[in-house]
Amino acid sequence: MAASELAPPLGMTLTGVLKHVRALEEARLVTTSKEGRTRWCQLASRPLDEAAAWIDERRRLWEHRLDSFERHVARLPAPETGPATETPATTETDTDTDTGTGTGTDEGNRP
Repeated sequence: MAASELAPPLGMTLTGVLKHVRALEEARLVTTSKEGRTRWCQLASRPLDEAAAWIDERRRLWEHRLDSFERHVARLPAPETGPATETPATTETDTDTDTGTGTGTDEGNRP
C-alpha cells in the first residue's frame, strides 16, 4: 500500500504517517520501497508470526500450569467447619470517652 493512502483513513498527515512507518521499519515490522515519488509499505509478517508463536507457547505453558494447580486444589481436603468463633472486642485506647472527641488527649478529664 502506498504511504499516501494510509494518511486519510488514519486522520493523519503524510508526514506523520511517514514518521510512524519509519519507526515500524526500524522495528522490522514493515518494509518499504520507493518507486518514483511513491513510497510503498508492506507488512513484514515473519516478526509478527514469531511473536504470535511465542505468545501461543506461553499461553499453553500457563494453561497447563493452571490446570495442574486446579487439580491440586481439588484434591485438598475441605476446610473444617465448626462453631463460629467470636473476635475479641476492640478497646477504646485512642479515643476520649468522656467528651467523644476522639482526640486521644485527656482534655475532658482536666480539672
